Amino acid sequence: MDNKSSMKRTCHCGSLVTQTPGKGAAKKYCSPECAALVKVAQSVQHQATYYQKTKKAKRRDLTPAQWSAIVEAHDDLCHYCDAPAKHLDHVHPISRGGQHTASNVVPACAPCNLSKGSKLISEWVAWNAQ
Repeated sequence: MDNKSSMKRTCHCGSLVTQTPGKGAAKKYCSPECAALVKVAQSVQHQATYYQKTKKAKRRDLTPAQWSAIVEAHDDLCHYCDAPAKHLDHVHPISRGGQHTASNVVPACAPCNLSKGSKLISEWVAWNAQ
């Protein structure tokens, strides 16, 4: 193939992409729209696999036996107010970097758990004091 002939390759969508040597960077896609679609597809794939892996890992961190032992150690009472506990509370919320581990969960009653939400304990105590 000489320098003046064009190089042809197939885009991911099946369209033919033609590039003349010496005319700038090699084309990877047939159009900007095609390039944008590929970028979105790659991002979606990355998010799906990343979150699937992290969710699986977090599900396995706290076993039912560990949770039962924690509830028993608290005598089935809320960690915060000693009312009957029906909820699992993450002391350091998962949404703020906490883990689903035995060292980060406590039993809580519905009012305490729902009012705490994604607050840290120090924030929740200050919020309750208002």
